[in-house]
Amino acid sequence: MQTIEYQSPKAVRPPSGGKIAWCSLGVACATIAANIWLVYPAASDRSWGAINVLLFKGPTTNLCILLTALALAPVVRRYSRGAAILPYVLTSVFVPVAGVMLDSIYILSMGLHGC
Repeated sequence: MQTIEYQSPKAVRPPSGGKIAWCSLGVACATIAANIWLVYPAASDRSWGAINVLLFKGPTTNLCILLTALALAPVVRRYSRGAAILPYVLTSVFVPVAGVMLDSIYILSMGLHGC
């Protein structure tokens, strides 16, 4: 014989996307800060150091940000308690890729010299 429970189940709040938005904003801010940190010395150097940032340091740094953000996706999913994680994943992928492209455009447009 089963016992009858007279209490109504607790109301489940629908997941809000606010926590996902904050996590996405964190990835975007980290990417922007890292790219500013990379491009600022390249702008003052304008020679082989800028080419090093363009070809090696910039893509490597943004790839590390991308992989770290995607590795943290299960943590973000658990933190957000059921909210859709797609905006976070899209931010984690497209913001670092855009960072590499914008770094390239900026560095190539600043009159490099080989001295």
